[in-house]
Amino acid sequence: VGRPRTGQPLDLLGLGPAPGPGELDARLDMLAAVVDAPSSSAVPGLVVAAVAHGELLALRPFAHANGVVARAVFRHLLVREGVDVVGVVVPEVAWTAQPLPYVATAARFATGTPDGVADWVRWCAAAVVRGAQEGTAVADAVLAGRLSGRPAGEGADGDAPGE
Repeated sequence: VGRPRTGQPLDLLGLGPAPGPGELDARLDMLAAVVDAPSSSAVPGLVVAAVAHGELLALRPFAHANGVVARAVFRHLLVREGVDVVGVVVPEVAWTAQPLPYVATAARFATGTPDGVADWVRWCAAAVVRGAQEGTAVADAVLAGRLSGRPAGEGADGDAPGE
C-alpha cells in the first residue's frame, strides 16, 4: 500500500492501457519535477493541478484508489498554488455529476495530444468554477446557521440568545 504498482492497475480501466513499471517510474519522476517546480513559475497553478490530476489518472500508479489520489492531489495543488487559498472549492461536485464525461476527458488527456490535454485543462477549470459556486453556497449556509446542526439564532449550548 502506498507504493507504485508492479502489475496492472485494478481500477479506472476505461482510460486505455496503463504504462508498465519502467515507463511508470520515469513518468512519475517527470510529474514530481513538474509539481516540485517553484510556484512562481510561468505555468498557472490551475494548469499544474490539472496536469498532475490527469497524469495520475493516466498513469494509475497504484493498484487501487488512483482516482481518489488524483483528486486529492488536484485539490492540494489548487491550495498550494494559490488558486483556492482557503480550500473551499469542491470540484468533485462537477465530476460526480458527470462521471462518464470525466472519464472520457481523462482518457483524451491520456492520449497526450494537445487537444486532449487542452480539453482536460478546460474540464478541470470548469470543475473549479462549479466547485467554487458550491463552496460559496456551503459557506453561506453555514453563516446563515443552516448547516450548524441547530436552528439559526441558537447559541453554542443550544439555548436561544438572551436566555
